[in-house]
Amino acid sequence: LRDLEECLKLDPSFVKAYSRKGAAHFFMKEYHKALEAYERGLGIDKDNEECLKGREQVLAKVAETQRSSEVDEEQIRHAMADPEIQRILHDPQISLFLRSMKENPTEANKAMRADPKLQE
Repeated sequence: LRDLEECLKLDPSFVKAYSRKGAAHFFMKEYHKALEAYERGLGIDKDNEECLKGREQVLAKVAETQRSSEVDEEQIRHAMADPEIQRILHDPQISLFLRSMKENPTEANKAMRADPKLQE
């Protein structure tokens, strides 16, 4: 990933680097980052076959994961090691929200369903 980041610093329009970055994130089960990389590549070349196939692969995997009741421990470990996730978890509002979900999941679920931002 560091090589890909360096490559993109040198040439931010190099679509193949976005495609490979997407694939790397996909295999690390960082689906949101994979999707972001593929979307960035498609922003440069909307017909790029590797980015189109990669994006479809990510969307299919996310849909499969949402249908499954199994917890992917590896995906959780990757997420918890992600600095962006750590920053979000240390946000006081997020901490308060997570605490309320733990203490009263029914009310938290109602609040989430009523929030238009979460409906997107």
